[in-house]
Amino acid sequence: MTRWIVLGVTAVVILALIGPAATAPAPGLLRVGMESAPTTMDPALSTDLYSQQVYSHVLEGLLMLDTDGVPRPALAESWTPSADGKIWTFKLRQNVKWHDGTEFTADDVKYTLERILNPDTRSPQRGLLSQIASVDATDKSTVRITTRAAFTPILTNLATAAYIVPRAYHTRVGRDFARRPIGTGPYKWVEWVPDERIVLEASPDYYAGRPSIDRVQFRFIPEGSVRLAELESGGSDLIAGIPSQDLRRLRVSLVVDLHEVIGTNYRLIGFNTSVKPYDDVRVRQAIAHAIDKKRIIDVIWKERAVLAEGPIPPTSWAFDERFKGLGYNVSRAKQLMAEAGHANGFEMTYLMVDGEENRAEAPLLIDMLKQINVTVKVISVDFPTLLDRLLKANYDVLRVGWTVNPEPDALLYSPFHTSAIGGFNFVKYRNPKIDELLDRGRIVTNPGERVRIYRDAQRMIVQDAPMVFLFHEKRTYATRKNVTGFKPHVSGWIVLKAPYGADVKLGPGR
Repeated sequence: MTRWIVLGVTAVVILALIGPAATAPAPGLLRVGMESAPTTMDPALSTDLYSQQVYSHVLEGLLMLDTDGVPRPALAESWTPSADGKIWTFKLRQNVKWHDGTEFTADDVKYTLERILNPDTRSPQRGLLSQIASVDATDKSTVRITTRAAFTPILTNLATAAYIVPRAYHTRVGRDFARRPIGTGPYKWVEWVPDERIVLEASPDYYAGRPSIDRVQFRFIPEGSVRLAELESGGSDLIAGIPSQDLRRLRVSLVVDLHEVIGTNYRLIGFNTSVKPYDDVRVRQAIAHAIDKKRIIDVIWKERAVLAEGPIPPTSWAFDERFKGLGYNVSRAKQLMAEAGHANGFEMTYLMVDGEENRAEAPLLIDMLKQINVTVKVISVDFPTLLDRLLKANYDVLRVGWTVNPEPDALLYSPFHTSAIGGFNFVKYRNPKIDELLDRGRIVTNPGERVRIYRDAQRMIVQDAPMVFLFHEKRTYATRKNVTGFKPHVSGWIVLKAPYGADVKLGPGR
C-alpha cells in the first residue's frame, strides 16, 4: 500500500526557493524530488511506495519487473517449474557480492522468504507469498520453492514482495537494517537525514554494470508547486507528482521533459466495516453513490487521474472496460440511507493525510455528503500516524491509495481476502465468496478463466462497497533536458538502473 498524499511544506523551504541560487551540484549527482519521505528500508516491513522507490535501488529480488511489468531475471538467472506447478527451482547468479563484500548465496534467499512468511514478523508482504509452503537451499546457488498448490502469480509476486536481504548482516544489526541497509543492487547506502534526504552511491561491482550516475540524492519536498519550482530552477533533476495545472505547459517546455503513466493503483475512501454505521452495506453504498468522482477529478486532479469503476486499473490485463460501478446517484443514495435507518444522517470522522490534493478534495466531499445529511469531520494527520491507525483499524473512514504490480492477485488479495485482516485488509472486509474466487485465481493457469475470476471478484467487491474507488492516478514525472534514459515503470515506480537495460544518464547542460 502506498501513500500519495504528503505533509505540508514549511515556510523556510518556500523562502529558500526565492533566495540566493543553490550551490552547484557535484558532478554525477542526480537529485530526485519525492512527494514524501520513506518510512523504512526493511522491505519485509515496508508499506509505502516511497520506501520502495529507494530500497529497490539498493536491494533486489530473485526477479524484477521490467518497465512493462514483465518478470525478468535479477538475482535468479533462470527458473524451472515442475509439471504440476508446485515446485519452482531457481538458479542463482554466481559471484554476486553484498555491498559489504560478503558472498550472496541461497541461504540469504531462504532466510528472506522464511522471515516474510513467519507470522511473528508481521510482514505486509506475507499475503502475496502465502501460497509458499517451504523454501530449501539445495546448494549455494540453487533455491527450491514448494507451494501448497499451483501458484500462478508467483513470479510477479516474488519480484515485488521479496527483496532479498543478507542473512548474516540482517541478523547482526536487527532493526537497524531499516535505517542502514546493504544489498546487491546498483547503488550502495550512504546516509539518511530524516525529513530531508537519502543519499546512495553507485556500486562499482554491480553485476549488470556500474550505474552511469555516481550518486543519487532523494530529497523530500511535499508540496508539488515547490518540487516543480526546484526542477525548473535547476535545484532538482527529476521530480515525481506534477501539479495538474502545470501539465499542459510542461508538455511544450524547453527546460524539462514530461513522463506519464497510468500506474497500477487505485485511490480510495475506505470504511472500517467493523464499526457502526459502516458495518451496513447500504450506508457504504449510499456514500459511494453520493460522491461525484468526476467532479473531484475535473476540479482537482484533471489530467492526472482516470475515473475508477473498481479496483482493477486499465494497466492490468484483467481490466474490464464495460464494467460500471456505483455511479453518482443522489436519489439512490438517499433511498439507501432511509432503508438503513439513517435518513437524518450522522457525523462521519474522515481521516486523511494533510496534502495539497487532500485539502482541496475535503470541501468537495463535505458538500457532496451534505446531500444525504452526513456531516464530515475531517482529521488531518501525518502519514506515519495514518499508517499506524490504518494497520490497527483505528479509524472510521479514511482516504488513502493502493499501488502494486499489474497482477490482479496483488491488486485484490491483500486488501480483500479474509486472511489479510490485521494486515492490508484494513477495512476488515469478509466475504467467503470473494475468498473462494481469490484463492481460485491463484491456482488457475488458463488466462481466460483468470480474467473471468478477477472480473467477477471486482463486481462483487464494488457492490459490497468496503471502499469507494475514486480514480486511478496517472503518475507524472518531469526531468531536466540533460537527464536521458528515464522511463516510468508501468506501476509508477522510479527505476534508474536495471539488468534489462534501464540506465538513466546525466549529461551536461544543467
